[in-house]
Amino acid sequence: MSRLILCCALVLGCWSPARSHELPDGEIERRVQVIVRPDKVSVQYSLAMNRTTLETQLRQLGEQPAETVDTVWRQFQKAIPRVLAKRMTVTVDGQATTLKPVRADFSGWSHRHLVCLLAAPTELTAEPQRVVVKDANFAGSPGDHRIALKPLSGAKMRNATAPPTVSRAEPVRLKGSSNREVKAEGMFFLASVARGNKPFPKELVTFSPSSRNPLFAGTGRETWDHKIRERGCILLDQGKWHLWYTGYRGKRTDTKHLGYATSDDGLKWVRHSDNPVFSESWTEDVHVVRHQDRFYMVAEGRGDIPHLLTSSDGIRWIDEGRLDVRHVDGAPLSAGPYGTPTLWVEGATWYLFYERSDRAVWLAKSSDRKTWTNVSDTPVLNRGPTDYDRYAIALNQIIRYQGRYYGVYHANADPKRQGPWTTCLAVSDDLIHWTKYGGNPIVSTNDSSGQLVFDGDQFRLYTMHPDMKVYFAEPEN
Repeated sequence: MSRLILCCALVLGCWSPARSHELPDGEIERRVQVIVRPDKVSVQYSLAMNRTTLETQLRQLGEQPAETVDTVWRQFQKAIPRVLAKRMTVTVDGQATTLKPVRADFSGWSHRHLVCLLAAPTELTAEPQRVVVKDANFAGSPGDHRIALKPLSGAKMRNATAPPTVSRAEPVRLKGSSNREVKAEGMFFLASVARGNKPFPKELVTFSPSSRNPLFAGTGRETWDHKIRERGCILLDQGKWHLWYTGYRGKRTDTKHLGYATSDDGLKWVRHSDNPVFSESWTEDVHVVRHQDRFYMVAEGRGDIPHLLTSSDGIRWIDEGRLDVRHVDGAPLSAGPYGTPTLWVEGATWYLFYERSDRAVWLAKSSDRKTWTNVSDTPVLNRGPTDYDRYAIALNQIIRYQGRYYGVYHANADPKRQGPWTTCLAVSDDLIHWTKYGGNPIVSTNDSSGQLVFDGDQFRLYTMHPDMKVYFAEPEN
């Protein structure tokens, strides 16, 4: 992973090795590459300093340095990303975004160079928007500071006060106590090509399975999660990977419970010591969003009747009751299942996608998460007409990318639904009218309940049923 980060940094031109001689005590070299995409601002923050400075910085963070320099750097690696994120601001047309740490790793050739990746969501439009970045980290520490602004993935830039790569940036020589924040800004906008010619960009539809698969599965032993099934939910939040999954003892009629696992890299997962973290009611086929520092989960209950759960930490959950979904005229839905609930939040409006016996997908919305009203009483996503999804369809996830909405869904081509449950993709401009990818399915094996996760460098595709697998975007030829 460290080599991957270094390679990405080299390609983007954001890595420039520190001076060959040892840096003086107290001096810190900073290389800040800001990358603006249509839906995300990423910051690659590279740091270099000598051991004395490193230990001083660590003490300022409230930690006692270890005995070896490698261990001290590891301490710093864990502690500094959140501090960097708090002391940097990114605004888009005056509106602040929230930078969160994604990960931190070493350059690969020296433990004296640390690369921290931060990210914040944004949404560019065709109209130019002013993006301003301010860095107030390490006030009081002298050293060179270089900052650069670079558009990628369909974003365009003009009138920037910084070059696109740090190798071309003039260093700002900071002088300790007289330090000021370093600032860069530019006008960014969405290129027409991002919404014109490629509604299904390659990075969302072309994947190769990892040789590590499966990454996560049922224990196969006499435990509550002897098997796992249907959709689990993966969330990368503040540099930590979360997984919520459904476990059961093996029989389809067994009560389904909620499990939780975490990872540092999205590949090696550790089950929570107090699993199952929720067992008060049947919980299956889960979907989680984090909104205003609270986790919201929708899940199927017994009989595929969905319910809402909330949590402050993603571990201790409160069941808020079944989802009250109504027709456009306010009448309750007819009796029967309405499962695979999937959330999307936009402003003050909450959207809920659901299926009824895998026949089609409907969309409802709410302002209070108590009553959900159909946008239309007709489905927004139907089965067919092609064979791969002719007999079953259910939506697993919505993402926003390059000005469009993408829905990951699973489907079945067998009238008895005994064939493989495959993973497919559709696109929409308004969440209501959907176009299916002509190359579906994007995963044709019996691996379903898919979801896309952006890891800071690229999209990964995860499938959760019957076990967890990951697929990486294929490199360009």
